[in-house]
Amino acid sequence: MVRCFLAQCRITWLAENNNIRIVGELVRDQCNDKSWRRVCRKLYRRVKALGFKVAGWSRTEKEVEGVECFYGEKHLEAFLNRTKILCCLLPLTPKTTGIINSKTISQLPRGSYIVNAGRGQHVVDTCLLRALDTGHIAGAALDVFNEEPLPSQHPYWAHPKVSVWPHVSAQSNADSAAEQVADANGKVFSGTVPNNLVSREQQY
Repeated sequence: MVRCFLAQCRITWLAENNNIRIVGELVRDQCNDKSWRRVCRKLYRRVKALGFKVAGWSRTEKEVEGVECFYGEKHLEAFLNRTKILCCLLPLTPKTTGIINSKTISQLPRGSYIVNAGRGQHVVDTCLLRALDTGHIAGAALDVFNEEPLPSQHPYWAHPKVSVWPHVSAQSNADSAAEQVADANGKVFSGTVPNNLVSREQQY
């Protein structure tokens, strides 16, 4: 975290960031619907242990013990209305591209915070900057961006309410990645279905 702060002060994207861990071993699976639920459940448990009241929003209906669950477009506004710290971990699809925009930001309570560790394309930068400048959003921690490395002239670097991280919140772990590759190869050659298949219909 200190390295990220100092790099932002110098407007420097840390290209060699293998020693930085924001989430660490939280993410060990490739992204599909099943593995993404495991990632979110781990995050829910850790945040809840800190004393937060945790809610989650997803594409389809889900039940997670101890979590207030919302789903679908019709429940998105209700989810945002009760959320003071929005942590985006969504997969990137045509439906989630630009999902953090002027409309959804306005549905958050004034003084809320936004953390984006999903994909940079989830955020419409001009909308977030406007909300930060007006005070509707109190601060943002951004690990992913529409363009990476983040251009040196981008307003996020010098904005007093923005923390810039160089895409380090969920780095691949060599050991677990090797295990997954070996397991997938074994299942393919044995004629069985490997884990973590991407759905062409859902696009993740």
